[in-house]
Amino acid sequence: MASEYDGTYEVGRGKPPRHTRFKRGQSGNPNGRPRGSRNAYNVLSRQLAKKVVIVADGKRTKVTLLEAAMRQLANGAATGKLRHIQLLLQLFPFMERAQKMVSRKPPKLTTMTEEEWTREVVAILQKAGALDLGSNVGDPALVEKAPSEE
Repeated sequence: MASEYDGTYEVGRGKPPRHTRFKRGQSGNPNGRPRGSRNAYNVLSRQLAKKVVIVADGKRTKVTLLEAAMRQLANGAATGKLRHIQLLLQLFPFMERAQKMVSRKPPKLTTMTEEEWTREVVAILQKAGALDLGSNVGDPALVEKAPSEE
């Protein structure tokens, strides 16, 4: 049986020369895919996010290209262009879901008041040794009010 170690190793399909093989512990593509490499989605997203100047209601306004396109679509549908109406109706379920996602409030993660939560955090930090307040631990005057509450 031919072995690569006894000198009788045949180079061929599935048997590359030893000096061209990957080194142990080294990736076949050490640089990998470069960060920020472009694909169709990224290119389209960037283009649709660009700002353009339009005239709306007699005033010059800066809007994204996507918003300008949606305005054109809605205006075309309003004037009775059948193709615009069809596209708008096809997009509507998607837009409705997107609107719900944007307008939904995040869930409340705790039932504690802000003051109770602050005291809990201070106690945990003290137990961990990361915070030393001395004897004033329970003093409510040390708990600062948030700017919105003042």
